[in-house]
Amino acid sequence: MTWADFQSSVLAFLNRSSADVPTIGSVNLVVVAANMSKTEAQRRHAFKMSRTVAYISTSMSGADFTTSAFTTPSSAVVVPIRRIEQVWFYTTPTPFYRYKRVPFMTLGDLRYDYETSTLTDINQPLAPTQSPATYPNFDIRWYVQGTRIFLQGVTVPPISVSMDVMQWMPIYDGTITDFFLTYHFDWMLLKTVQNLNQYLKESERVEVADADLEKRWKSVTALDENFGEDSFESGGN
Repeated sequence: MTWADFQSSVLAFLNRSSADVPTIGSVNLVVVAANMSKTEAQRRHAFKMSRTVAYISTSMSGADFTTSAFTTPSSAVVVPIRRIEQVWFYTTPTPFYRYKRVPFMTLGDLRYDYETSTLTDINQPLAPTQSPATYPNFDIRWYVQGTRIFLQGVTVPPISVSMDVMQWMPIYDGTITDFFLTYHFDWMLLKTVQNLNQYLKESERVEVADADLEKRWKSVTALDENFGEDSFESGGN
């Protein structure tokens, strides 16, 4: 479904024409209400349909994956990450084939690390991210703290890794479409109308029952849960 079709459907539900699109200045309030709906959906559920690959350079010092994860190792295009599922060493140059998975660890696992390594282990040089590679005695693992991803066992220089992630989908701008409009049209329509009611006069509002929305939300998450397998690492962040 195109954005134009979706907006027409919202207005038809409200019994309004395209000439009646509510705006504040140049801001289209249908777009605003749809983005509110989409953001709520992504806060409530990590969508498997949003899976993609991102690359980041990090170490024991960590790197902010909200600003430093990119579509390719040499790109400046940021991938907005909702959830990191797996981390890999990869081959260079292109194509970037993954060849060794980096195990995940929790913050609780860190309580054991002071006994399991020495500075000699940590400072032993790590080979670049191409294969074949030799690894130090220190067992390299990744963990997340806040919005930073750390590679335990890698000091300087930071190394680049590939990440399987679920991304925040781009916000609507009045032109783009995505799987929310294609597969979850009914929930998006009703939730957008419900959000749009906040900007409409009382006489122009159309009531949307929360019970109906939640019933459709269960269908949204059921489809996505069956779309692909769950995270490879149980207990991941």
